[in-house]
Amino acid sequence: MSKARLVSIVAGWACLTMALALPVSVAQAGSYTVNACSPFTTAGPWSQVDTFPAGLTAGNMCGGPAVGPLGGGNEGALYAEDNTQSPGTHIPGGAQAGWVFTAPTGTTITGVSYYRNLNAMTDNLIVGLFQGSAGGLETCAGTFLNSFMCSVPNNQAPATFSGLSTTGLFFGVQCQLQNTEQYCLSGSPGDQLATADMYSVTVTLSEQSSPVVSGENGPLWGGGVVWGTVPLSFQATDPSGIEHLVASDNGSLGASTQESCEFTQTVPCPQLQPGGLSVDTTRFPDGHGQLTLAVSDAAGNTTVATSPTLVIDNNGPAAPASLTASAAGGSNVVDLAWSDPANPPQPVASAFAQLCQATCAPAVAVSPGGAGQTTAPGPGSYTVRLWLLDSAGRGGSQHAATTAVTIPSRSGNGGSNSGPGGLRPLRLSAHLYGDRLTVTVKVPPGEHGLVSIHLDLLGGERLVVLETRKLRARHRVARTVFVLSKRIRRAPRLVVAATAAGAGLARLTLQLRKGH
Repeated sequence: MSKARLVSIVAGWACLTMALALPVSVAQAGSYTVNACSPFTTAGPWSQVDTFPAGLTAGNMCGGPAVGPLGGGNEGALYAEDNTQSPGTHIPGGAQAGWVFTAPTGTTITGVSYYRNLNAMTDNLIVGLFQGSAGGLETCAGTFLNSFMCSVPNNQAPATFSGLSTTGLFFGVQCQLQNTEQYCLSGSPGDQLATADMYSVTVTLSEQSSPVVSGENGPLWGGGVVWGTVPLSFQATDPSGIEHLVASDNGSLGASTQESCEFTQTVPCPQLQPGGLSVDTTRFPDGHGQLTLAVSDAAGNTTVATSPTLVIDNNGPAAPASLTASAAGGSNVVDLAWSDPANPPQPVASAFAQLCQATCAPAVAVSPGGAGQTTAPGPGSYTVRLWLLDSAGRGGSQHAATTAVTIPSRSGNGGSNSGPGGLRPLRLSAHLYGDRLTVTVKVPPGEHGLVSIHLDLLGGERLVVLETRKLRARHRVARTVFVLSKRIRRAPRLVVAATAAGAGLARLTLQLRKGH
């Protein structure tokens, strides 16, 4: 916010807090102040006027203490006076010199406070502060024939006026003819007849309208699933400009910004055409909700726009509950059972299991829905980790549930083990030619039943299930062909895995060349 702003916005954040709970736009009357002259050198929104330069003059000598010099003088002031370069000049009635303040459209002047020095020797050259057609707020006029001089010296205390309702102010000197007078006279050097000095001035503007917000656009206004930091675009206009922007969800703040405003201007803040925010949805709770965009002007009036219902999905499903794992009789297959978490942001779409001893094996996809199977590489005690992904692909191992399982040793024919840990291995091979991936599985002698072949994409720790096929081996061989799309062939790695009852897990990772 500009250092020129001396008075806080009326209504401010209290007004904004009330508006955030409202589903529709609401206008709330507020006000703001505009400052000019000392300690700044600018006249700001005050415009210089001089309708008769031959007899009157005005100028800007702003810069210095806001209260001005003790006793007066035009140093540090916006000033107006009679022009003594041509003594005795006839000044026509209605002529004026000084400074004019005009309220912007949509606002009203309700107050003014200023430091000044006023002096007048005649009854027709009147100095002071005037409001539109309502007359003088503070004026000074002398009586030349009676040698009466009106003087309002600068005692370094402000003159303040409130309760106004006008659209314009004038400070300076003007010729107001009395009775049968035909003109006013200018003085001579060292004997000026009228001087008006304004060292600093603060004008309070009241604004009844609220900002106009339109063109809301982006994922947050699309009614879909969002996560992370998401852009929101819109347009916002107002007679005093836009100062505050707040995006929130059920009271959680996702973005807030304060525009750069210059309160030496009647329209201190910018119009946002276009405007935008980057909204951090990680500050919002996951689930269904609506975003509110609160836009406030320089006067503290607030408009609230509400988005369509959307889904915040930063974390995906929570950890599954009541996870159990048990060894299937006579094999190294692990039966898994669990309960999906209640009310995930999006429906659960897939599940992944991981077996850990000293280290953790790569995760494998298992059937979702509360029950699935995975295969241990051999007998022993394992920690089972299970996590879920939703239909938007959100979730992961950070939300894994854990349990323990023990795979017992089993003996082969004649009471002796037929392989490491009593399990006979599968033999897995894969060959890629063009877009066709041929997978061949050889099962151990004497094994019967179905062979499960899984084809997955591997990205970091996350497996994306592409396809699962179950085949019956013929002459101990199960073979199938996968036709890969161009997108899959451009993936960095493919994982092929095979399982069968009574046999160990076979796993093969294919490193693909990009663009193959």
